[in-house]
Amino acid sequence: MRTCIDQNWDLKGLKSVLLRILKELGVGELDNAKLKELFEKLVQSQNLQSQSCIKAISHYLKNVKKEIHKDDLANPVLSFQTSFDFVRTDIERYRAQNMKYECFQVLHPWAYDLDQVDFKYVINKD
Repeated sequence: MRTCIDQNWDLKGLKSVLLRILKELGVGELDNAKLKELFEKLVQSQNLQSQSCIKAISHYLKNVKKEIHKDDLANPVLSFQTSFDFVRTDIERYRAQNMKYECFQVLHPWAYDLDQVDFKYVINKD
């Protein structure tokens, strides 16, 4: 499930980098606007799927003793074309690691505005 969320973040990063490259190459604003619009539609769709995934994970990490029900996870299973067993195993692994639900709560949209990122702080060696 974490991979599904990461794919959403990767798409946002790809959008930012690709648009920056095109800007530096002097590609026309009209072409950039069309590409930006396409990315926005893809990102919006993935945002909805990621939110569903985040809610499911957070719910079970907040309530570590709550039994994992198939019906509660139907949306993430369908959205990410996976199986209930796969999702349940992921949640059980996070529980075993005592992962806090807050780890899944915050998305950082500012990180995709390349004019706002100080690249010397992007690498986390911990």
